[in-house]
Amino acid sequence: MLRAFALCALLVLPSLAGCHCGAPKTDEQRLKERIDTTSVHLYVALKIALSKSGASPEVMATRAKLLALISASAALYVHATGAGAPPTPTPTPTTVPPTPTPTTVPPTPAPPTRDDAASALRTAADLTRDVATIAVALYQLRAEGAAIVRGEREDELPPVLPGLFAAGDASPELIARLDANGEHAVLLFAFFVLKTHPKSPVPIPDELVLYEASRTDAATLRFVGLRPIARAVKAWIFGNASLCDLAAGEAAGIPASGDAAWRAALRDDLRVLGAPDAPDDAELTKVHAAARGLAHGEAAVCYLDRDEPAKADAELEALADAAEEAGLPREDVAPIRAYLAWRHDDLPAAKRHLLLARTSPRLDARDRAAIDELLTYLDARDPRFGAHFDRVYFTVFAARIFLDALERAHLVDQLSGTPLYRQTRAFVTSAGRVLGASQQALPTADSLEKGAGTLFERLHHKKTERRPR
Repeated sequence: MLRAFALCALLVLPSLAGCHCGAPKTDEQRLKERIDTTSVHLYVALKIALSKSGASPEVMATRAKLLALISASAALYVHATGAGAPPTPTPTPTTVPPTPTPTTVPPTPAPPTRDDAASALRTAADLTRDVATIAVALYQLRAEGAAIVRGEREDELPPVLPGLFAAGDASPELIARLDANGEHAVLLFAFFVLKTHPKSPVPIPDELVLYEASRTDAATLRFVGLRPIARAVKAWIFGNASLCDLAAGEAAGIPASGDAAWRAALRDDLRVLGAPDAPDDAELTKVHAAARGLAHGEAAVCYLDRDEPAKADAELEALADAAEEAGLPREDVAPIRAYLAWRHDDLPAAKRHLLLARTSPRLDARDRAAIDELLTYLDARDPRFGAHFDRVYFTVFAARIFLDALERAHLVDQLSGTPLYRQTRAFVTSAGRVLGASQQALPTADSLEKGAGTLFERLHHKKTERRPR
């Protein structure tokens, strides 16, 4: 499943790059401009509507409609996948009632089950008529949302996700880690998955992903084991937005190796998140290396697009090292090392790497023919050799390592069945629907499709070309 996920992630994730007109700006300045949009203002307004205390009757009515929409989205997800449905209780020969478990989570209705599917479908159909109404209502809170975005004061709002859990779904440990920063990270992961997934139920505005990335501070996450993965996802998002220095900064912040302390921290995070089993040490070490590879790879692609080859070379060196640490055989990493040797005018070394790449048992006849063509270009000092290694090649390479590592460790499969994933997914899909409706309901809203399709268009006409792996 993740193999298809990886390919679709690359074919549908739009380039977030903007105009580089006028005086040069720092990445931080350009990021602030990129997220100061109506769609982000309304997104934060949605959070205000769900969490603001002492709200007006109008806001409370909007909150009720939002909660109903989120509940229906969660029920439909359970119906479609079976994920997160409570198990059938096993009768026990006792008349003693169970002792209630103390919890800091306010009691809310029980989570939806597959038995609620028909009702959920009817409810979702009814709520479709409310989506535009919600969008218009949120527009009344847009000024508050804009003030928070521009003043970076969202941490004044209480986290939204804890209020979406049913009683008993979230442990006190989970609630404690879901502070404002932890919630930003969880929402960033959810947006990343839905943004790149081939069967995403709603389009996710690019600005929302950038916004959550900008608000996630990986260095201070209470989910300590998830810090390297958060940095990798942030690097991916920033790199695709042509914020190369920010991407490289996140990549540099990932430790060189996943040591025993990190593995213990990740296992603890997975336990708190509700994952049933933790991967072994070897798989966790590969996940850490693969996260580094994704981060450095996307930073490299960004610098190539920005025509800063020296910086790109340093990131590609780090990508190649991380790929081998993640378990990729040397012969499968050899094409990248051949490219780097060619970049440094070491043609004999480039040839050695290509000949090693040709021995990979994972290549078919067409792959080997492509390598033979590269060898011909190399012998002739043909510039087509370098052109062969474009952004698509490096992007696919880095993403494949990361997604393969997650698949081998079964991390996505385990987490997708947890109440946290179910409710987070319901929240972000509901937000996507409301913001999508705002395009039609609010003519003054910024276009949520700005830049859409640019990366897809670049990839689409190349996707039938074969390249060495």
